[in-house]
Amino acid sequence: MDPEAVAPSVDWADTLAVDDYEPPRFERDEDRRRAAIGFFRRLG
Repeated sequence: MDPEAVAPSVDWADTLAVDDYEPPRFERDEDRRRAAIGFFRRLG
């Protein structure tokens, strides 16, 4: 079976742009703690 016939094609070069990804920089432990709490609050 041809996968192109089953699902729409995806332009992976535009979809997975990980080369430009820059991880967040935290200077203090408190910044890390706030980011983690904010993340888990968004998850619900």
